[in-house]
Amino acid sequence: MKLAVIYTDRRGKYIAEGCAQFCEVVEIDLSGVSIKWWQKYISALVSFHLNRKLWQNEFYRNPLAVFFRKKNGNNAIKKFSKKVDAVLQFGLMNSYDYSLFGDPKIFFYLDGAYDPNNPYWYCPRFGQWLSGMQKKAYKQATRIFTFSKWAKRQHIEQCEIESEKIIDVGWGPCLTIEKKDKGFFNNPPHFVFVGRNSPIKGLDILISAFKIVQEKYPDVILNIAGMNSEEYSGDLTKGLLFHGYCEADKLKKILGSSDIFILPSRYERAGHVTIEAMSYGLVPIVTETCGAPEPVLAGKCGIIVPQEDIESLANAMISLIENPLLLKQLSHNATGEALKNWMWDKVCEKIVSVISKAS
Repeated sequence: MKLAVIYTDRRGKYIAEGCAQFCEVVEIDLSGVSIKWWQKYISALVSFHLNRKLWQNEFYRNPLAVFFRKKNGNNAIKKFSKKVDAVLQFGLMNSYDYSLFGDPKIFFYLDGAYDPNNPYWYCPRFGQWLSGMQKKAYKQATRIFTFSKWAKRQHIEQCEIESEKIIDVGWGPCLTIEKKDKGFFNNPPHFVFVGRNSPIKGLDILISAFKIVQEKYPDVILNIAGMNSEEYSGDLTKGLLFHGYCEADKLKKILGSSDIFILPSRYERAGHVTIEAMSYGLVPIVTETCGAPEPVLAGKCGIIVPQEDIESLANAMISLIENPLLLKQLSHNATGEALKNWMWDKVCEKIVSVISKAS
């Protein structure tokens, strides 16, 4: 079977490489294809909004921007398109002219659909149009793969897609994983957060919870990878170690020296860094949002807390400090679950198996 893998997001590289272990892959990397300066200017005018956040959301999701990306993407595809049996597209901010590949079966792999009920996705003027574009593309698809069971339910309920057409296959890490058990734990355990200073990531919630933990355990450490202290506008406290932007090797070292990973997001479709942390034997504490809890629940390897619940997060952190035997057991579970079920080769084997049977 010959499979074309189309993507505009760097994560698509992992998917193309994973699928290539099980079939012949034609990789279509459109991540470098952008709209031209004059197209950006028109898109900015069309999407102008006094609320800068809404303006930014609508800049990428208005009909003209989508049309320009589709046209430029099709032109790029023409340069290296080949006859294939099937097309797998990662994400659906745009559909393309799939007839450039002959008459292939169409498949999509998605972390979620447009979500009008979420303030981080809200697109008031063009959201209904964007959702309609996605639904039209879904009708062409032979199957739709989703990162999570949550995303599957979302597509069934919001996009009115029959459940038999959607298969949840999980997702993988965006780091190269060293397959070994964690052999050393700090006393007290070191916590780590990976992300930027954005309300969606909930760092303010985590630092508030960390201060409560410090009252009982003054020597605790919280590593913060992805931002500098100057980028954080809230109150600082001792024990916070800001590492700034981290390349892969630096991030691996930080994960390797930490014990408990915390993802306090207000909205998180599917955290790649959760899989990465689990792979390194870190015990995850994640919020109950979208598909984020699924690998933790599947592996029985961490704690799920409500969103924006400072007290519950602090209690979860303290409970792991006070139970080192549980920490070690959950760490073992985390590594096993991640390596067994949440690596790209495992995910892509499921995807290719379904595509092969349908093509």
